[in-house]
Amino acid sequence: MFGITTLGIARGNTHVHHYHGATTLADGHVHYYGGVTGPAIYLPGGGHIHYYQGVTTFNDRHRHAYAGNDSPSCP
Repeated sequence: MFGITTLGIARGNTHVHHYHGATTLADGHVHYYGGVTGPAIYLPGGGHIHYYQGVTTFNDRHRHAYAGNDSPSCP
């Protein structure tokens, strides 16, 4: 999968990111995805992560659910 995110968008005392992208070409088709991350989850040693989840576009008679955390930011 590859994609991009926006700069942080303030939400109260935290922030979120919009993201979108596409899966890699496999079996002759691609799926697109996008959404808004959850708020920042601050880490004990500094930095933060964001949770994300969603469902891809419907292509080739199926779609995929996805979920995870992004990579930690630097403190």
